[in-house]
Amino acid sequence: MIAESTTPIAVIGFSSVASPLEPAWPSTHRALLPVAGKPLVVHLVEQLASGRIQHLRIAGSIQQWAVRQRLGDGREWGVTVRYSDLHDADLRTQTLLEHGHCLYFCGDHLHAGDFSAFRATGRGHTIDPAARTELSAYWNLGPGGAACDSIAAATGRRYLRDPMKTVRSYHAANLGAALYNSGSLLLPGRIVRPGVAIDWHSRVAPDVFLGDTIVIGKHCRIERRVRLDARCVLGNGVVIGRDAHLRNVSVLPNTYIGAGTRLRDAVVTPLGIFTLDGKFLPTPDRAVIGRARGNQEHRTGIPSERLSVLEADSRLTA
Repeated sequence: MIAESTTPIAVIGFSSVASPLEPAWPSTHRALLPVAGKPLVVHLVEQLASGRIQHLRIAGSIQQWAVRQRLGDGREWGVTVRYSDLHDADLRTQTLLEHGHCLYFCGDHLHAGDFSAFRATGRGHTIDPAARTELSAYWNLGPGGAACDSIAAATGRRYLRDPMKTVRSYHAANLGAALYNSGSLLLPGRIVRPGVAIDWHSRVAPDVFLGDTIVIGKHCRIERRVRLDARCVLGNGVVIGRDAHLRNVSVLPNTYIGAGTRLRDAVVTPLGIFTLDGKFLPTPDRAVIGRARGNQEHRTGIPSERLSVLEADSRLTA
């Protein structure tokens, strides 16, 4: 069990599997993909900060610099973020040797635990701390070696392990956040009614129809006579033209949907549409679906165009 005087150290690692939303998303780092308007890793940092876990170590990865650009030193959330060249298992081992304990999280998973009341429970089991694991866990180094308890078991809350496994699971993660089923996620804005939230910085025409399970992110513009029938989550910076009709759709940040467009059962990006079974349909007509504005990370939550170019270059030279 974590003693009251112990300062928890969180080690954040990342999966090496590509995002199912390639090639339509400018950042290939899964941790920067947005769920309900915020990158997955930002959701995690906010949860850790609210749980008074203030010391974070980021494991090395080929795109670590992209995460570094978004998180910086952590002062935005009142935490301290340090970056390492060591990968997940090695950084976890080093942290165990230095502090005797650590909390391990996957930065590209969506967690539902309440870390403010975290206590490691159960007997645990002795394992090799250098062994690769994708489970979020509490690790402790004792006389008998390294012991590990699942954080999900310790907090008594299940969490969505990998919303980036498929396009359908990504859409389900957005809807889960919209329904506040993820518990501790911080979703800004005003609650219009249960299951419907609109960020304060968005403009929604008075005659827009809003069905059930709707979340509209920040800096969006929804024009007249638009229908969002049900199960729609709009990322930051989305613009929807008049008379458009959406149902069971996730819209990625910075996407423009033209007037009169009809969409359902899809994930919409500035470059095209993903069906929920994973098929990508590029849209040749940018008047129907396109980019709403030049990327503004502080507004839309997506990386800058310069970052996208650099990341593409890094993949070519890797």
